[in-house]
Amino acid sequence: CHWGTCAKTFNSPDDLYDHICEEHIGRKIHKNLCLQCSWQACGYTGAKKQDQITSHIRVHTKL
Repeated sequence: CHWGTCAKTFNSPDDLYDHICEEHIGRKIHKNLCLQCSWQACGYTGAKKQDQITSHIRVHTKL
């Protein structure tokens, strides 16, 4: 994982994607939703909804 300072490794793109969604994107209901991409130097800020940021991170996880 190259999200911010996270350096965890995963055996599959699916596991990495799940990690990013759960640990870094969060959820509105838990009041920890992050709509800005912090993958290395990406800085994508165009997301207005959770599904937009989770769709965007697929380019980083090769899904």
